[in-house]
Amino acid sequence: MIIGSQAILYHFPDFPRKPKDVDIIKNMYIEEHMSDLRVEWLENTVLQNWFTKPIEVCTPNELYTLKISHCFWDLENGSWNKHIWDIQWLKEKGCKFIPELFYQLYNYWETIHGKNKRSNLNMSAEKFFDNVVNYPVEHDYLHELLVKHEYFGGNEPTYKKILKDGEDVDVSEEKFNKLTEKEKFNLVIEEIMVMALERYSDMFYKKAFGRMLKKFILSHCPIWEGIWIIQNHKELMINIPFDYFTHLKTQIMNYKLINEALENISSLRYNHKKFKRVSNNKIDNLHGEEIQGKYDEYIEIYSLGEDDLHLKLVLRTDSYGDNECVHSIQIVKPITKQVTDFEPIK
Repeated sequence: MIIGSQAILYHFPDFPRKPKDVDIIKNMYIEEHMSDLRVEWLENTVLQNWFTKPIEVCTPNELYTLKISHCFWDLENGSWNKHIWDIQWLKEKGCKFIPELFYQLYNYWETIHGKNKRSNLNMSAEKFFDNVVNYPVEHDYLHELLVKHEYFGGNEPTYKKILKDGEDVDVSEEKFNKLTEKEKFNLVIEEIMVMALERYSDMFYKKAFGRMLKKFILSHCPIWEGIWIIQNHKELMINIPFDYFTHLKTQIMNYKLINEALENISSLRYNHKKFKRVSNNKIDNLHGEEIQGKYDEYIEIYSLGEDDLHLKLVLRTDSYGDNECVHSIQIVKPITKQVTDFEPIK
């Protein structure tokens, strides 16, 4: 029962890696002395029971599934990257996943390599994230900030679509299977981007994504989600749609500044440098209600002393022109050093 690169080459002569040996699963029909080749004789009770002929070559679909089963362990022989590459290559050849064989192999590898320890999702978000990483911004809030990027088109975080009913963290395989392929892609990249920021924010964002994606497969995601990720690893790695580190760090800084400004608007208005105050006289029509009378609207822009960012306050008086209140607040950046005009930061 021949497996490994030699079996791939048997089915696909254009396989680009030249096998260094032949991997054979032992059985009663083959004696080790029968071959003059460099042979690695392997024990695997699952495959010994799976194959039925005295001598045969592992089929492409069986090879594909076998390699997927290997990717939930990162062994010292450094074979993980080889397996993940072969999986993408075999997928492009049209190979299909065999669930029955996979789960038999997965259970077998646990007896060989040790129990596959994974994140326990059956708990509240507060308890789950309390001792995971020491990052100053709440994990779920990072998801909310991430999807503000235009790439996500204003949609809510995708993980919410697969949460089990009444759960904060635990997810549903049934709901996952109902997602479109695009939604599955977004589900994974959202989680990897947030977790990479929490753990590897000092790295280049693409390198951090790759490291976190592998760690997510090995230790965090449910097995059924990991199977999809492994099969789509190449697409996930080559289609990182934007610099998520820059986006998230900007969002975090902006919201921190806004919150600080909102906590003490009086301090902002009297202690920060004011660049501009514009007065407009308009008819109020808030929330679709026609309110008779005029009010004054003031736009004030203040320097926050952070990377040339400024805060734009829109202030309005009541219909009598007496009480002034904040209508909106936004981080803006000057277009020119003269601060003659402003544009919002997306």
